[in-house]
Amino acid sequence: MPDSIGKIDGLINDIYNFSTNYQNPKISSISFESNEFIISGDNFGNSIYSNYSEIKLNSIVQQQSSYIIDNNRIILQSNYNSNFSNQYHFDISIANISLSEQYIYYNRPIISSISQLNSYNSGTITIRGDKLNCKNENNSSSTIEVKIGDKLCSSPSNIIENQFNSIKCSLPSGNEFDENLDINITIDNVSNIESQIKFTYNIPSISEYHPDNNNNNLILIGNNFDNKFGSIDKTNITFNGITFKLNNSINNSKTSITINLSNFTLNNDNNLKNGYIQVHTPSNKTSNSFLIQLKPFIERIEGRINKNGGEITIIGKYLNFKTFNNDNTSIIIQNQQNNSICNDIQQLINNNNPMIICKHSPTISINNNYLKIKIDNQTSNQNINVEFQSPIIHSIEFRGKESDTTQFDIIGENFGNDKSLIQIKVNDNLIDNSKFNINEISFENIQIEMISNDEIQSITVIANNLSSNTLPFEITINDSNKSRLSGGIIVAIVLGCLVGIISIVVVSLILKKKLNRNRKSVDTKMESIAVDQNSKPNDLPNNNNNNNNSKKKSKDVEKSNGKQKDSSKTGASFENVFGQSAHDIPRGKVIDGTTLVQQEVSGSF
Repeated sequence: MPDSIGKIDGLINDIYNFSTNYQNPKISSISFESNEFIISGDNFGNSIYSNYSEIKLNSIVQQQSSYIIDNNRIILQSNYNSNFSNQYHFDISIANISLSEQYIYYNRPIISSISQLNSYNSGTITIRGDKLNCKNENNSSSTIEVKIGDKLCSSPSNIIENQFNSIKCSLPSGNEFDENLDINITIDNVSNIESQIKFTYNIPSISEYHPDNNNNNLILIGNNFDNKFGSIDKTNITFNGITFKLNNSINNSKTSITINLSNFTLNNDNNLKNGYIQVHTPSNKTSNSFLIQLKPFIERIEGRINKNGGEITIIGKYLNFKTFNNDNTSIIIQNQQNNSICNDIQQLINNNNPMIICKHSPTISINNNYLKIKIDNQTSNQNINVEFQSPIIHSIEFRGKESDTTQFDIIGENFGNDKSLIQIKVNDNLIDNSKFNINEISFENIQIEMISNDEIQSITVIANNLSSNTLPFEITINDSNKSRLSGGIIVAIVLGCLVGIISIVVVSLILKKKLNRNRKSVDTKMESIAVDQNSKPNDLPNNNNNNNNSKKKSKDVEKSNGKQKDSSKTGASFENVFGQSAHDIPRGKVIDGTTLVQQEVSGSF
């Protein structure tokens, strides 16, 4: 049959008349939010038949324009407010075919929490939830009843007028057996949705926790950890399924309990993971179950980094990747600026003690690499610094020397970029910072000027109190210095050669001048000797003439000898000048005067 609604009349073989109708509309559920009802069900008919529909709410016919109808859903805009607890009666008719019975929707109070009494005495309690209205939509007082177990909580009222999310009332006193009591609220004959929230007099409750300074103890903060006599002895604590009993009241009270975490290890730190804790009082009352997230603690960090980072191992306590229930924890490793500083984070278990291995990111500092770990929003101590690798010297390049200042470059690794962290040892002796000046510094190079009157034999660099290897100070000239030095050497050689050549020329001229003078003197003497050798005695005119000639020759010889004596002052000998001895000169017949001349000539000039 085609989709349709209402009554059906029929005729069979033109003889039999019959009458029937489409199925009755049905409501399966209703939701109410703000002022809108959503009615779910069946057989409401399609929207084309909405003119044949009728909806009554609390016996009032709703205008067809206020709702949208479909075969299995109706959306109705009303004048009611969902913040109020109330009951609503629905009647629906589609083409005169009605619900089989009226549908009543209860907009019920909701209970989400209840406060506690920290004793067995009477007091005011607060119930929180929704639709807890102490007046109705007509602005008149609602009829309210609040019962805790079989005890009536009197004088209910909203804590803040016209805000229906909380209600307070006065509860009478109870005893230690009044525990896990049901909470029932009825507003204008509408009772609350059944709640799992229970009430117990003097129930223990945990509100917060924190570790002590050494991170070995856990301090629970709450209330009613004692019994009705105020005793804390024999209170039990359960954490991650392990229970132990408090045996004394030292550091413990009604509102605070200090627990040594070693009580939960059972020789296995695997139990010390994030999980839930409860307090059981001597009266066998149990607190709420409270989530404990242990604070990670860093004891030390192994492995050293350089400017490119490196692998490190973090050793400490409560460094777990899993909770006790085997859920994943959230882990992040940060520097002091809250930037993520480690990646490829892995866990290593050593003797039941978890450790963290990760790759440290590159850094620009050699002394400020402090880190912290956050696990499930709990932050570790921040006083452990990742150690930097020691400096390494590869070479030392001499740059120059001026007076008592030596300039050189130290080439290597891990020097950092902070001049104030650098110390220098010369010949294994630490020198005062006033004796050197660092012009430039990087992780691989230190450009330095050093004042030293002593010979520099070796250099050691100390960066942030870490010593490098010691390297002999050998003058190794870099390329730029080599070029400057080579130019200087060439200039020096050229100048030296010029000076040498000029000196040789000057000396040669002086010697040549003296040589010519000596030759002239010798030639004169040789001519005189030759004349004497070629003359005979009978050729002489007379003895007087001979005597006169002898005297003349004697004077000439004396004059010549005077010149020879002057020439001897130059340090040049006859032999050196002529290359032969005076004895090698041919001799003839000579007079005694001539012999005297020959003997004088054979001397030194």
